[in-house]
Amino acid sequence: MKTFPGLEQMQAHVPEMRTRRGSLLIGLYVLGSFALVALFFVLLDSRWPGGTLVTQFVVLGVGFFWLARFITRRAAFKQRWGELAYRNAFAIHGVPGLALILSAVIHVAYMPGPAIVAQPPNDYMFLLYLRDGQPVGQAFWRSGEPTYGYGAPILLLGDPSLQVMVQPPGN
Repeated sequence: MKTFPGLEQMQAHVPEMRTRRGSLLIGLYVLGSFALVALFFVLLDSRWPGGTLVTQFVVLGVGFFWLARFITRRAAFKQRWGELAYRNAFAIHGVPGLALILSAVIHVAYMPGPAIVAQPPNDYMFLLYLRDGQPVGQAFWRSGEPTYGYGAPILLLGDPSLQVMVQPPGN
């Protein structure tokens, strides 16, 4: 069985990881934490679609703050729990903080609203420009030139259903 780097060190600090049952319970705790945060996002997105970005940043901020307490409260945890300080700090601050951060990052994949970046309009030309050694951004830009024209690069980005973007002004 392949082991991950640092697994032995973690098992030394977290006694529950030395048994199958303990590892299963920790795994369920981690998955449950992620599921709760994902459920929070789904419920909030359905009730307040306009606040998706705000809640995204708030959850990320709370997640980083909570995870930082894992480090900043190290002395208090060692004084209170001794040998089990790492285990308890990881359970109280590490797992919930990581669940908040990673759930917020994954939330970008299923958050409501239009896509921020559109696909290149001509995939074949995009790949040819990449093959010729151009950077991705330049290839993306140049593959849209024939469709949108050089003067309107903003059409590559944003919501194509906006009336300004559907028909060029003056036509």
